Amino acid sequence: TQNILKDTLGKKKQMITFCSSRKGAEKESDRATEVTEQDLSRDEKKRLEEIAEDIKNVLGNPTSQCKRLAENVRKGAAFHHAGLVSDQRSLVEEAFREGLVKSVSATPTLAAGVNLPAFRVVMRDLKRYTGSGMDWIPVLEYEQMTGRAGRPKYDDHGEAISIAKNPGSKDEILERYVQGEPERIQSKLAAEPILRMHTLSLVASSFCTSTSGLLEFFRKTFYAHQYGSMDEVDEKVGDIVEQLREYGFLKEEEMKATKTGKRVSELYIDPESANMMLEQLRNAEEKDTKAVSYLFMLSRTTEMRKPRVKNKEWSEIEQALMDAGEYLLEDIPKEWNTDYDRFIECMKNALLMQGWISELDEEKLMSKYDIAPGGIRAKTRDADWLLYGAQELARMKDIEGDVEKDIEKLRLRLQHGIKEDLLNLVSYDRIGRARARKLYDHGIRDQEDIREVSFEKLKKLIGKKTGKKLKKQVGEENIFDRENITDYFE
Repeated sequence: TQNILKDTLGKKKQMITFCSSRKGAEKESDRATEVTEQDLSRDEKKRLEEIAEDIKNVLGNPTSQCKRLAENVRKGAAFHHAGLVSDQRSLVEEAFREGLVKSVSATPTLAAGVNLPAFRVVMRDLKRYTGSGMDWIPVLEYEQMTGRAGRPKYDDHGEAISIAKNPGSKDEILERYVQGEPERIQSKLAAEPILRMHTLSLVASSFCTSTSGLLEFFRKTFYAHQYGSMDEVDEKVGDIVEQLREYGFLKEEEMKATKTGKRVSELYIDPESANMMLEQLRNAEEKDTKAVSYLFMLSRTTEMRKPRVKNKEWSEIEQALMDAGEYLLEDIPKEWNTDYDRFIECMKNALLMQGWISELDEEKLMSKYDIAPGGIRAKTRDADWLLYGAQELARMKDIEGDVEKDIEKLRLRLQHGIKEDLLNLVSYDRIGRARARKLYDHGIRDQEDIREVSFEKLKKLIGKKTGKKLKKQVGEENIFDRENITDYFE
């Protein structure tokens, strides 16, 4: 791939290399820098240095992945995968569009939904590990990747190059991908959570106001066409309607959504998840709860992706599940129950989020749970959305006690990755988990403390610009020692 990249740069073009894994993409990007660094002008190096600094400091406290990406970008190359936080992905994409980053090494996620074409696209890996060995990727995925080749307005053609690992695979690649037919598209409605959500939405929006109208709608969908038997489709939709009525989201006597059902539809939550959360929130009224109570509840929803539990982790997570048992909002099934394994997965997910709000160092969190910064942020975004939904449901159903207040605190803790004692400090602009902890540990814990602390001390703790901003927020922008006035207003 380095020789192909050299040829690409010789044509004053850019290249995307697709790899089967995140680690593969990162290593490929490291190798690409050996070529791209030699192709940069002085002005490009200066601009890339600024972008690299932004990429490195996106999280405030850079991880090893942040530093690695920044170092690659300084040299004109980058990697791109779902493990990056969204701001980092955006910075890489924009630098590539501007022609500053010459080479991007990516996983196939870049091929779907991101408008980032290049003159030349290289498919380095056409096989990936699936749990049962190395298997060929789908033809549809191959076509998505090759579709990145050729930039409208810049190139009149593009080049897609597949790497054959050995002479024997050349003909198979040609037959399977270049001349092959893409796989059949599968209807998403076949997944029950999606079918439940759409059924409730159709009724809640008054698009369908009768059973016959609902069935007629689904008979015209691609899902029904693919399913084949209309009787089976009708039966499945009928079962969903009964389920929604049991949850109290549809009225018994007519095809209309209840007030709660309409709100669930507006929140885009799987009705099964909403019903489960409602049951657990009612239990929370009567129980002594902790953060893990709600983190486990979130992990039980269909929306929250659960991490795979490795054999070596099992006993530790099982013990954590037992320890948390008295605070969980549902009973733990017996070990022989089919749901028990799922509870273990949910517990690992809850522990990951618990680590985040316990201010566990991101590097340690990444290592312990095999997750990247982008994965942490994606999980906290999903959790925030679900917690907002839980708040709405608690309000609508008049759930008593401190449930709503506890959920609001947890939302803020997840947003910033902090313990409860920092909630007051992160309410100030530009004060995140690292700066808030530094301030708190130096005795600066509330508005009065911020006013009383000298600007010189604040500057040493959190930097001049942030210190100015913080002082301004508490009305202290004009009160400084005489020797600091010039410094402050420069």
